[in-house]
Formats: sequence, C-alpha cells, structure tokens
Amino acid sequence: MQWDIFTTLYDLVAMPLLGGVDAMIGSLAPWARGVLIAGLVVTITVAFLLKALRPATEPLSDLTTMLLTGAFAVFIAGSAANFGPYVRDVLLTTIPQEIGNALAGALGNRPVTGSFFGELWSKAWLAGVAVFRALPWSLAAIPLGILVVVYWLVAAAAIAFTFLVWMKAFFFIALLVGVGPVFVALFVFPWFRGFAQGWFGTVASYVILQMLLAGL
Repeated sequence: MQWDIFTTLYDLVAMPLLGGVDAMIGSLAPWARGVLIAGLVVTITVAFLLKALRPATEPLSDLTTMLLTGAFAVFIAGSAANFGPYVRDVLLTTIPQEIGNALAGALGNRPVTGSFFGELWSKAWLAGVAVFRALPWSLAAIPLGILVVVYWLVAAAAIAFTFLVWMKAFFFIALLVGVGPVFVALFVFPWFRGFAQGWFGTVASYVILQMLLAGL
C-alpha cells in the first residue's frame, strides 16, 4: 500500500521553493559580482597606496591572497550559472541523494524526499497488517489488535514529526542558498568574513540535521 501524502506535501513546498531559490540567485549573483569587483579595486588601490607611503610594509602578500580568493568568489558567486552546480545543487540535491543511497544500501537509489518518508510509513502500515492477518479469531486477539493500532498511531506521529523537522531544515537551507552569493562575496574581505563564516556554519548545521533525521 503506497501512501503519497508526504510526497504531495514535499512537492507542494519544495518545487515552488526551488524555483524561488533560482530566482534569488539569479538576482543576487550579478549584484555580488559588482560588489566584489568594486571592493577588490578599492582594496588594490589602498594596498598600493600603503606600499608607496610605507615601503617597509608588505601589504602585497595579503593582497595576493585576497586577489586569488576574490577571483574564485567572482567565478562562483558572480554567476548564477556557476553558483547553481557548485553550491545550490550540492546542498539541495547531491547531499540528499547521497544520503538516500547510503541508507538504501543494496536497494538502489532512494533520494531523501517526500517519497522516502512515504515509503517508511507504507512499511509500518504493512507490518501492522501482517500482524493483523496472523491474529487468531478469538477474544485473546483483541488486546493484540489494539496494540497494532497504537503502533500505527505512534509510527505515523513519529514519521510525520521527523518529516516536518526535515522539511524545516530543507526550507532554511533553500533560503540560505538563495542569499548565498552575498555571503560568498563577503568572505573575500577580512572585515566581513565573520558574516560569511556564520552563514556557512548555519548551512552546515541544517545539512547535518537533515542527515541525522534521515538516519533516524
């Protein structure tokens, strides 16, 4: 017996959300590219001025590192076409797919989406049905039948709760990825790097939460 409620809920939320994420990235990537280039130009100018005014200083070594980091950031954050496969797809598609494959083992591909939780509930339902069919037709079977119903209720509540928390993590990962070009750009500049590190830490925490929930 296949239960599609989780798949339906996932499709209702995830599909429009992913479209919104693409729109956010498409809007923010050109802006991040402009900010990055302007910031790098200002930084280079200041570095050369400091070198001219104080020849004993060595700002050029730090400048080289910033230029390399900036070039990489412009490549990733400054283009929606590049940010998509390198960041968006990894966090929203590749990692859930790999988690599903690892959990499924030899059963084949099982991406962690709504259908994953629907399959769990279907197995719980069939397990209870199998017990019902094996019960004898007597009064002694009534308590066992009640236990099966309680099992169904507990299983449904547990799977639904896990699904909702997983969807919450997915929702926030999607939003964080949508504004990701801004924080990738901020990482280039030491004065704002703390914001980028906070963004990365938050994304990582939600990804780990998804992994733990899928394993649970």
